[in-house]
Amino acid sequence: CPRPCPPFSYTYGGGALVLGYLARDSITLHGSIHGIDPLSPVEFPGFSFGCVGSSIREPIGIAGFGKGTLSLPSQLGFLGKGFSHCFLGFRFARNPNVTSPLVMGDLALPAATDGFLFTPMLRSVTYPNFYYIGLEGVSLLGDGGSAAAAMAAAPPSLSGVDPEGNGGVLVDTGTTYTHLPDPFYASLLSSLGAAAPYERSRDLEARTGFDRCFRVPCARAPCTAEEDRLPAIALHLGGGAR
Repeated sequence: CPRPCPPFSYTYGGGALVLGYLARDSITLHGSIHGIDPLSPVEFPGFSFGCVGSSIREPIGIAGFGKGTLSLPSQLGFLGKGFSHCFLGFRFARNPNVTSPLVMGDLALPAATDGFLFTPMLRSVTYPNFYYIGLEGVSLLGDGGSAAAAMAAAPPSLSGVDPEGNGGVLVDTGTTYTHLPDPFYASLLSSLGAAAPYERSRDLEARTGFDRCFRVPCARAPCTAEEDRLPAIALHLGGGAR
């Protein structure tokens, strides 16, 4: 990079997480491009990265997977082909025997796609680097995956993005909950409460801030399939995926 290297800061949720300087160099990875031996090293010249000088509440290594020009899949040329990352649950975070595989490029999607369901990606002119999908509706599933109630149609704004960039559903790997707008959300809570065969735990709701907590008869978590009679929630996405 030109001297001095330009500084950068990465923020999330309104606060600065990492500070440092931008740099550019060649990076060599083991992979396959256009039929090359998968074990052969592949060089990517002009790879941009940040040299972190300080971090707040985060590891010093952060890889971006958005649609921006500086993201990892974008710089490696795999954004158009796809990538697959299996995010582990928190209980595996410190288990060295469980890996979190990252697959990019041609291998991200198996040649045989039987059993896979696909939903179109939407584009927002307001946030072009984010990933959006369309939500058609939500239904509660009973035993065996059968519908326990008719699908509640989502507001039309959630199924697409308008020319101003409004609407759609943002897919964010940093968010562990699904957020829905009212009054659609309130109607789903009402349907869930009517279908759940358990008493609500209002004291737990008050302590945690969650809207629906139930007293289940399990001796210990997680419940077995026979003990857990809470209806599953199915999200109906664009293109017929669920």
